[in-house]
Formats: sequence, C-alpha cells, structure tokens
Amino acid sequence: MSRVFSVSLLSAAILAPSSFAAESVSWSEPVNGIRIAIAYSAEPAPELRVLLQNTGSIKLPVVLGEKGAITGDASSINLKFHGSTPDGRPTDAMDARVSGVNGVVLPVVIEIEPGAIHEVRIPGQKILFLGWTISLGIALQRGYGIQVSLEVPQELLQSWVRHQELSDISLFWSGRVLSPVLRQPGHE
Repeated sequence: MSRVFSVSLLSAAILAPSSFAAESVSWSEPVNGIRIAIAYSAEPAPELRVLLQNTGSIKLPVVLGEKGAITGDASSINLKFHGSTPDGRPTDAMDARVSGVNGVVLPVVIEIEPGAIHEVRIPGQKILFLGWTISLGIALQRGYGIQVSLEVPQELLQSWVRHQELSDISLFWSGRVLSPVLRQPGHE
C-alpha cells in the first residue's frame, strides 16, 4: 500500500475543527474549493483566528506548512500575514512563532471535509508589525489592518513528491486565497 501523505499536526489546541459561526465573519471568495476568514478577540487573551472552509464536495488535504520531525518546531507556514496602515498602504506583518529548523522537515497536512471549517489560533502577541515591535492588538487599536493568505503553490507540492513525503499531489489543495481586511470597528 502506497503512502499518500505524511500527517503531522501542529497541536490540537492550535489547529482544530471549528465551531466558529461561519456567518459572523467576512469570507473571501473560494479558490479551488477553499475560502478564508479571520477574526480577532482580545479576551481572555489576544488571539487571531484563521478560518479555512472547504466549499467543495470532496475532502481536501491542505499542506499548512512544515515542521521539524524531531523538535516539532514550525520551520515555515503557508499562512502569510499582510498588514496595512490606517490609510490603507501595505506594511509588513509576520508570525513570530515561525523559525528555522535543522534536520528532517515534514509537511503539516490538515484534511478539511466538505462544508467543514478548520481554524488556526495564533496568539495576538505573536503577530508583529513595524519592524517586529508592535503586536497585532496594538496595531489594530491604532487603525492598522491585517489580512491573511493561504499560499500553497504547485512547486511546493512537487518538492514534497521529490522528497517522497507526498505521493499524489493531485489530491492536495493548491492556490492562493486572501482574507478580507480585518480592522477594529471605527477604523474601517
């Protein structure tokens, strides 16, 4: 029996099927059967929730990123962060949890059932703006916006086939889907 893919999960507390109300957020248009939305909450602790929904009729495996086989540390993530200034100009934003890893690196794969929503929860203080000194919560209070994209190019999937971690990339989602801009009320 051939191995279709290697499954490696970040953490049940960080990545899980969601009970989040789909109608309470603004969704992107679907791209190849996946749409994305984001939500921010300051209480009880600042947190950015990235919601991925399968709008298609078949289960979709998605390579969410990569992590070290031994340490479990994320070495890259296919979620990209895009900041915008109060007047709408692009500015840098990043996930401070992502760092380089030595040794064997494995894909992090999630499977999203048709109609299901999976969410990734990111501590708000780990999303940084402006030279990596301002956290997401402070940036939102100052009128900045945030968008998140899921980016899984075919080239990435092909590299995993070459490393024999994935055997049939036709089963996997690929593309780029970008969330609507999230700003605090009063700063839209």
